[in-house]
Amino acid sequence: MANEILQLDGNVVLPAQGLLDRFTRIDELLIANMKVMKELGGLVKVQIGPEGGYDLATQRRRAETGEWVPYSTKVFALDTARTDSLVVVEGDFLQAWTDGSYEGIGVRYNLQSNDILYFQRRNPIYGFKFWRLYLTHTAQAGKTLDLLIGREASAYAETYSITSIMENKVSAVLDSTVAALGIAGTYTGAAFGVESYARIIGSCYSDVAGTLYIEQRNDGTNWDVQSSFAYAAGELMGFSVEVVGNEARIRYTNGGVAQTTFRLYARARRI
Repeated sequence: MANEILQLDGNVVLPAQGLLDRFTRIDELLIANMKVMKELGGLVKVQIGPEGGYDLATQRRRAETGEWVPYSTKVFALDTARTDSLVVVEGDFLQAWTDGSYEGIGVRYNLQSNDILYFQRRNPIYGFKFWRLYLTHTAQAGKTLDLLIGREASAYAETYSITSIMENKVSAVLDSTVAALGIAGTYTGAAFGVESYARIIGSCYSDVAGTLYIEQRNDGTNWDVQSSFAYAAGELMGFSVEVVGNEARIRYTNGGVAQTTFRLYARARRI
């Protein structure tokens, strides 16, 4: 059994025994999770599988007999670009393989209006139940995308009355300047990575009016996303912008009078 190979739709090859042994590791993680929750003063209910739950032995038997198939696969040719192409499939786990580039390949869960999740930034994607996907990718001639789709929450924990410590997860300063600008002068900061963050935040102060720009890019070259803020002289400004790229920079254009005081700081926040 340990040497058997399980082939999925003729594309993805996995060791069959390894898939089943995964349940043992899940059990260990759930036990560790319960200990942490107890330390926090919460109560934890553990559920294995759907429909009220199964114990570990039952869930393993269902997998071994084929009563429960915890995954499916889909293969997409990347020759023609897609933008929010509907894929009707149910699951709670995604892992992608491609013989091309992961850049620009992403999915939206359930609603076309939801944020896109890029495989270049997170792969696999797990912990979110979905009933449909919206697939986006650039054209890659002769390349394919394989998606492994996990189903029915093979193991998850439901927690109740959890007391936890909330942290304000703000980065160190990613860019800053205090150098006063001349008439119509411009400050353009160096690019900084934001792929691990959800918001770009910071503060601005000047004794002269101007315009603040937060710019983002995904390809290392083109600043295709720009958020601008009109700044009034002496304003105590804080700013917050959603992350939609993997790099960002701050830029400020001064007005028609030379500054004597200028302070500009940028950070990022995980949410």
